[in-house]
Amino acid sequence: MYHTHDCKSDVSRTSRAVERIFALFMIVCIMSSMVSCGDDTTDDKNLTENLVKSYMQSFRDYNISKMNGSSLFKFESYNDSDEVDAACKLLASNVSWTIDGISVSGNSAIAQVTMTVPVDFEGICRDALDDAMLQIEQDSHRLPAEVINLSIKKFANKADKTSVSSEISMSKVNNKWYISKSQDVIEIISEIRAPVAAIYSVIGQ
Repeated sequence: MYHTHDCKSDVSRTSRAVERIFALFMIVCIMSSMVSCGDDTTDDKNLTENLVKSYMQSFRDYNISKMNGSSLFKFESYNDSDEVDAACKLLASNVSWTIDGISVSGNSAIAQVTMTVPVDFEGICRDALDDAMLQIEQDSHRLPAEVINLSIKKFANKADKTSVSSEISMSKVNNKWYISKSQDVIEIISEIRAPVAAIYSVIGQ
């Protein structure tokens, strides 16, 4: 004879089994979610770090076109001569940098970067122009642009330098990271380009 209490006992055991299975299922889901989130965070850290490295290397190469390709904002296109660009690259290559840390929060990230830069780009260019004008008077066989750039390189290599702490902001758009703000880098590019363009306007190139 089948007793009522036996039926209730079976139902109770079945219920507890279902609860245990459900609890185990939830634990597995939570653990999978945590692993997935951890992977996403690691990926974003790597992607943003590589983005900053590429961006800063493009800056040292004075490759504005490549910098614009990885930025939500765009630098002004100066349409300078190859000689001006070469001189700007000489100065930009004297900037070194290190990434101090990167924090990622959702679709935004901020990199803390320390840049070591020449103290006075305008002073370097002024001294280089004075030096180059003397050489041009004494040696008419070299092109003025060649003399100017050699002088810029000489004075840039021995210029005093200072450290600049900077923040580079990034945003993820359509699952791809871009530079969204780098004010200090923008200012340094302007500080490099303006005196170089002034030098070349003096020598008529």
